[in-house]
Amino acid sequence: MNLRSLAALSFSTILAVACDVGGSTSATVDAPAGSDGPVTPGNIISADETWSGTKVLNDNMTIAAGVTVTVAAGTQITGAAGKTLRVLGTLKINGTAASRVSLKPISGIFSGIVIETGGTANVAYFDATKVATAFYVHANGTLLLDHANITDISKAVDVGGGTATVTRTNVQKMQNGGLNLTSGTLTVRDSMLLESTGDIVVANAGALTIEYSEIGGATSIYEHCNLHIGGDVTIKITHNNLRSSVYGLMFYGGTNADFTFNNWYENENDLDPVGAGLQGRTGNFANGYWQTPPTATTGATFMPMMATKLTDAGVRPE
Repeated sequence: MNLRSLAALSFSTILAVACDVGGSTSATVDAPAGSDGPVTPGNIISADETWSGTKVLNDNMTIAAGVTVTVAAGTQITGAAGKTLRVLGTLKINGTAASRVSLKPISGIFSGIVIETGGTANVAYFDATKVATAFYVHANGTLLLDHANITDISKAVDVGGGTATVTRTNVQKMQNGGLNLTSGTLTVRDSMLLESTGDIVVANAGALTIEYSEIGGATSIYEHCNLHIGGDVTIKITHNNLRSSVYGLMFYGGTNADFTFNNWYENENDLDPVGAGLQGRTGNFANGYWQTPPTATTGATFMPMMATKLTDAGVRPE
């Protein structure tokens, strides 16, 4: 076993007891993995309130529809293992550059924040660690995540039909599909997506946009694939650095995909599948830099290729 595989195994044990969240209605809350069924929604927040200082979530908690919870700058949120915060109303996390909001478990792994149908979370200057799924977004739910640091997690953002916009966010030490799209819309800009025990971004349906970001590049943890695309996905991946993984891209779904103006380098393989062509998939990879120039592949447009790395790729200065 090589060093990268050992690193992956070591990290995966950190979250071995973690559970993914999502997939419920507002009436009940999904049980943590390994339990015997749904649990109660826990404490229902039925009127607007503000959290500040230290907020402890000892049970499942639900923000009712029409209710707003505002989290003041500098608040430290801790949650009991296996518990979940559900948002049917509005969650506003108002961290600042000088006074960030943090989320971590009391012990073990906190399940995460679920944005239910009709719910909204506006999150700024936020840190989360050792959470199973930091944010799960149901259909017609909305997440705006800005200037976040999310580490030691299973998934940072999991979109199951809703809309998530991620900007100026760093995600490190994630498990497979740390950013996951099963349907809906996921947009990522000016972000660092590093260090996974599997694939960093996985998209199987919906619309995926990633621009001006750094994907891959970690040396301590194994990354199998920077981007894994399957199914009917509308794709716009431009002005990014995609590097240092076994595969820069696994392209198994989507047509007329926009992969223009990216730097592809330090990957063992930049593109899979290769050889026999994309088998019905089509993508425009023009105006990109390739450390190892690709061979002609049916369904892919590579020309023109840049002779040197694009300077207009990766995270832009603020």
